Amino acid sequence: CSPSRAGELHPRLHDLIGTLARADSPQLGRYTHCEPTSTGLALISPFVEGPTLADLLIRRGRFPARVVAEIGRQALLGLATLERLGVVHGDLRSANVRLKRDGVVVLVDGGLRPLLHPVETVHAGLPADHYDGIAPELLNKLHPATPQSHLYALGCLLWQLLVGRPVFPGGSPLVKLASHHSRTPPQLLDQAPETPPRLRELVESLMRPDPLQRPLSATQLLTIWESTCGAAPALIRQFRREFAAPVPLRRQVRGSRPMAGLAAVALLLVTLWSAGRVSLPVVGRDAELVENGGEGAAPADSSPANLA
Repeated sequence: CSPSRAGELHPRLHDLIGTLARADSPQLGRYTHCEPTSTGLALISPFVEGPTLADLLIRRGRFPARVVAEIGRQALLGLATLERLGVVHGDLRSANVRLKRDGVVVLVDGGLRPLLHPVETVHAGLPADHYDGIAPELLNKLHPATPQSHLYALGCLLWQLLVGRPVFPGGSPLVKLASHHSRTPPQLLDQAPETPPRLRELVESLMRPDPLQRPLSATQLLTIWESTCGAAPALIRQFRREFAAPVPLRRQVRGSRPMAGLAAVALLLVTLWSAGRVSLPVVGRDAELVENGGEGAAPADSSPANLA
């Protein structure tokens, strides 16, 4: 934060550190302390091992539906813990979710953005991806962030994992804010038709523009989610291993050797023909002219000699 706001934010950040220290969920990242710097305040948090969802999206594109369902379940575990502590995550996006090697999905930077930017605006100077899950109601200055707000962000995140791109991929923060405010998210049936119907319904229920039509809380939705999709942390471990293994050597495409052999034979024939040691067959209209001895037929003594 800026030096001008350091005095205002320091006690609030200290309270956030103490609140998250009481969290008993492995799905939540925590903060250790807050330090003054020459540019304001720095909030220190332990390092969380593992790539972010943003990193994995770049490397592989959209995720398998079963993996997305497990990421959603574990994210709900973290959000339910935040709700019990009276904290709204406020910045749930692909860059703030990490997949650990042991299969645990970890939400980082929880509760920080609502303190730094209580009103969503393009003047905050944040990169465009920070606006990929902004709930429409947050564009109203009188509407604070609520559990329904971070459920909307979770829906946008899971939609992005299933489709491989943000819900509204416009490049600027202004375009993204306007789209979340005035447009209905595209249906998953059109964008990722292979998504199981029940998972599709759950994700789209999170993205309803009216917060009153979304699930009441992550705690309530978690029960429904687990009864519908089950729990499969082993899927995340396997998914992580795919990216930890070295990239295999590229195999030769089947059929490339025969094609290479044909190319070599063709090159040899052209070389022999150029040297006058082989005659190539004449096809098409030229063949007809040669056979009939018509106009345009090559004289007999002008053809390359056959091999003796």
